[in-house]
Amino acid sequence: MMSAPHGPQQLKDQPRVHLERDQFIASIPEHQVLTLASSYRNAAPPCNFFDKPKRGSYNICYFVQFCDGVKWVVRVPLAPCLAFGARRKLESEVAAMQVITSRTTIPTPRLIAYVVSDSREPLSSFVILEFVSGQKLDLSKLKKLPEEQQTNLYSSLADIYIQLRRLEFPSIGCLESGPDGIQVNKTTISQNINIQELEGLQPSSIQAQYFEPDGRLTSANKYVAMLLDVSDNAFARSRGSVYEEDQGGDALYHLYLFRQYTQQWADPLLDHCPFVMVHGDLTCMISERRRQASAALFDAT
Repeated sequence: MMSAPHGPQQLKDQPRVHLERDQFIASIPEHQVLTLASSYRNAAPPCNFFDKPKRGSYNICYFVQFCDGVKWVVRVPLAPCLAFGARRKLESEVAAMQVITSRTTIPTPRLIAYVVSDSREPLSSFVILEFVSGQKLDLSKLKKLPEEQQTNLYSSLADIYIQLRRLEFPSIGCLESGPDGIQVNKTTISQNINIQELEGLQPSSIQAQYFEPDGRLTSANKYVAMLLDVSDNAFARSRGSVYEEDQGGDALYHLYLFRQYTQQWADPLLDHCPFVMVHGDLTCMISERRRQASAALFDAT
């Protein structure tokens, strides 16, 4: 996803959204989280938390364990932080996981259960995933790995990217499961688009000018033009795009330069399908089970 050169947009109305988010989290009854998880294991005894909840930008995760050692993650979307609703987010995420599981050998957490709803009530929408034990890998840890483990990590990363590249689709957008299987039927939602929508800047109206009514877009050049218009929208309408008066001209100039460079990068001959799957949350972990480095796809934020 391309964005303006000054980086991701910051939500101007952040205090209000964060307050609503914190109130939403406080309203989640933790005993109901345990009851919910237990309901998906037939004749299983009640489970308990084995770690504290962890909050990301768009989800809060609860970690539960059953007496036989089985561990799950109950992931609840943070409705106040989702301008387009939890249903739309989860439907696309689940469809993407199902495509990756059925058409690749990329390691991903096993999907246990999910429920999607238009309601903003806590636990009305959720995903339950297999808990994957491991240690998150960063650059400092990577340098300390034995050469054999580094080679294994790079090989697994290459394998993931190769398999993702082979997942081809006829249009740009988000995946959705329907009567005819999993297809691209929804407009894209990036972090910047979500932030703009929360602020009331209506980037969705810009998307509507480019996407077909069924949520598909079949032109890469139009997609690039749409991203540039969304970036211009943030600069022109957001109260947080310029913090000091003398920054305005400089920001506008660099926005103009960015548009010129982007139009040079876009190849008009590569305008149409196939389009490939991309994933913005590739996490590398050291497997505690096998004591070797590997790469896996996660979406915990």
